[in-house]
Amino acid sequence: MSVAAARYRARGWPGGTGPAIGVAALVGVVAIAALGMAAAGPAVVALPVAGVAAFVLVRWPRAAALGLLALGLAVDTAQVDPAKVMPQGLWQLPAGISNRLPLTTSPFELALGFAAVVVLVHPAVRQRRAAQLPGVAWLVPPAIAMGLAYGVSQGGEMNLAYHEARGLLFGIAAFVVTWRLRVTAREALATFLAATAVLGVVSAGRWVLYLNPGRSPVQPEFWFGHETGLFLALGFVVAAVLLLRAKSDRERVLLVAYGLLMAGSMLMTGRRSAILVVLVGVLAAGWLLLPKRPVLLVTLAMVGLLAGAAYLSAYWDENTGPLAQPARAIRSQVDPDARDRSSDEYREIERDNLQRTLQEDPVMGVGFGRPFTQYRELPELWFWELQSYTPHQNILWLWLKTGIAGLSVIIGLWVIAFGRCIRACRSVPRWRDIPAEPAIVGAGLLMYLCYARIDLALVSPRSAVPLACLVALALLLPMERGTGDGDG
Repeated sequence: MSVAAARYRARGWPGGTGPAIGVAALVGVVAIAALGMAAAGPAVVALPVAGVAAFVLVRWPRAAALGLLALGLAVDTAQVDPAKVMPQGLWQLPAGISNRLPLTTSPFELALGFAAVVVLVHPAVRQRRAAQLPGVAWLVPPAIAMGLAYGVSQGGEMNLAYHEARGLLFGIAAFVVTWRLRVTAREALATFLAATAVLGVVSAGRWVLYLNPGRSPVQPEFWFGHETGLFLALGFVVAAVLLLRAKSDRERVLLVAYGLLMAGSMLMTGRRSAILVVLVGVLAAGWLLLPKRPVLLVTLAMVGLLAGAAYLSAYWDENTGPLAQPARAIRSQVDPDARDRSSDEYREIERDNLQRTLQEDPVMGVGFGRPFTQYRELPELWFWELQSYTPHQNILWLWLKTGIAGLSVIIGLWVIAFGRCIRACRSVPRWRDIPAEPAIVGAGLLMYLCYARIDLALVSPRSAVPLACLVALALLLPMERGTGDGDG
């Protein structure tokens, strides 16, 4: 047996074909589920599909787990056009099954929870020594459990408490999978590139065929999931960073095509938050890589400033269409239109209510399952049943639900993870290739932090799971010893 084959078998793979087989099998399971639900109804195929998915996760845990995380990125949650069969198959259980369960869940969440259990008990995975974690990481699950216990003890409903905490709970599951399998940044990057390429193509196709103005009666706010714009924005930052390290014309052409796909699809979502966080991501990646390529990055920054000024001059007064979205996002900060002003006013009232609710008990907050107090009444949103439970400002929401201790623990873990990215970038000498992976992970962490201040970054499993993976990847980053900018 070759060394490579022995390594794969130690990871629970049958030779070098395991990853491809695992991903293909998992994708096949979802495709079978979608076709079965369309042909014979969802409940008919649920159990056999679940059995096949469980077998795939047990037989090929690493490949199947990466495939599952890729599906979470690639499949949008919006269900407003004929492409809704995939979101329905991944993000909600058949009605005949969900109505019998005491708590709301989805096939993705069940599979991710099962994957976390598998990687903790799988013999092949357990043979590998677990990576060391900082002590604060072990305090995150107790902090969330305390928020759940406190909220329920103060009169909160258990099903509401669980529903609020779903993103955090399955974020822990994703962290466990990433950490216990020791997923490398390169593996995660390849998975992310493939998943977001699919997401970009599908999002652009949906917009062109069904959703662009004049074709769909659905309001633009419901065209795409909130987090889809964030994923596409991160994809654009990934393309920009990898272009700095590209070594062949073919690689550059592919990255430019991927970056244009990410930018175009992101603009089609119409999310102001995506535009703002992509600017944060580009600046963060540039700051992390500046000591490695100062002349190149300063030159690109000057070109970008000139191009940005010309663009804003041309599109400042435009308000519709994908190309006008960056100008709209920037202009909305100083001179918003009626739609953006209404959204901003809603968030201001919401933030004021959160702050005043926290003043009642800044130590414990209110816990999960209990609403914040509406000192200033919010306009009722018919499509958002948890309007008084899950606000846009997710940093204050975290404080409100887990108390000051929980907020300190989770933000503390983020600080440690971001610090690891900075050290990993600085540990690479200037004569080496740029440290693209730690720069991307660090930029992603900062983008998430900014996004959590204005939108739902931590509430849903689809948005919280990638953040948990980024934190785990940051803690798994290798550090080069004995090197620095002055070496060599």
